Amino acid sequence: MKLASLEEIRDDLGFDDMTDINEEIGAALGRAEQVLSAELSTTFARGQQTDTFFVPEPQVIDGNRVQTNFRLSRGFLVSDPISRISHDPSQLDSAPAGEYMFCKRELGEVRNWVTRFYQQFVQFTYDYGFEADQSDATSYDLNQVPAWLQEAAKLCTVVILNGMPRFKQHDIELDVKTAEAQLRSIISAHRRYSTGVLPL
Repeated sequence: MKLASLEEIRDDLGFDDMTDINEEIGAALGRAEQVLSAELSTTFARGQQTDTFFVPEPQVIDGNRVQTNFRLSRGFLVSDPISRISHDPSQLDSAPAGEYMFCKRELGEVRNWVTRFYQQFVQFTYDYGFEADQSDATSYDLNQVPAWLQEAAKLCTVVILNGMPRFKQHDIELDVKTAEAQLRSIISAHRRYSTGVLPL
C-alpha cells in the first residue's frame, strides 16, 4: 500500500507518465511501507487492537503523585482508546472503564497520572491506522496520512529506486545520501519508543 503519491514522486524525479516507471515507483512505494512499518514498530492499515498489560504498581510513586506509562502495540490511533482495569484478567471485558490522563495517538502512548495500580491488569481497545483510498485500492487515503510520514515514504522510495535495475536504465542520478540522511532524521523524530509498560 502506498503511503505517498506515486504521481508526486514521479514528477519530482522528472519522469513522464510511463507504464514501466509507474510500476517501478509503485513497487518501491510498497517496499517503503514495509521499511517504515519496521522502523516505527506499527502497521498502517486500519484495524482494531486490544492490548493487555499487567501493572504491579505505578512506575512513579512520589507521595500522592503516581504515574504509569503504557506503550500500545500500534500507533496512529484514530481516537483515544477505551481502557478497562481489573485484578482478574478474565473479568476485563465487563470491568468498568479505567482512567487515564493523556494519550499520544500518533505514537500509541498512554500516560496515567491518576490510578495507584496494585497487581492489576489494564486493557486498552482502540482503532488505528489509515483507510484505503476509495479511488485507489493500492493506496491509503493520503488525507489521513501525516505529512511527515508521506515525506518519509517519498524519501524511502527514492533510496529503494536507486537500487532497482530497471530504474537505472534511465540514467537518472539520485541524491541518495541526502535522501537517506533526511529519512533517518524524520524516523528519529517520530520513532515509537517508551519507558512504559509493554503489552503481555
